[in-house]
Amino acid sequence: HLLGADADATPQSVDAEKVGAEHLRNTVDDLLASSRLINDAVREGRLGIVGANYRLGEGTAVPQVTVGLD
Repeated sequence: HLLGADADATPQSVDAEKVGAEHLRNTVDDLLASSRLINDAVREGRLGIVGANYRLGEGTAVPQVTVGLD
């Protein structure tokens, strides 16, 4: 169940920005869950993770998710 999408959802009714942000959050969560080395380094303050969307037309990366950078 993605961002309130239901059986009647169409591609036009789904917000691509929200889907991208959710994907980044899930990817960072998966990375932390699947790598003890990375998880430990973040927890100990030796590593930070930034999930960003690259805007091709602008040539910029926009941070959306950060972990361990507080």
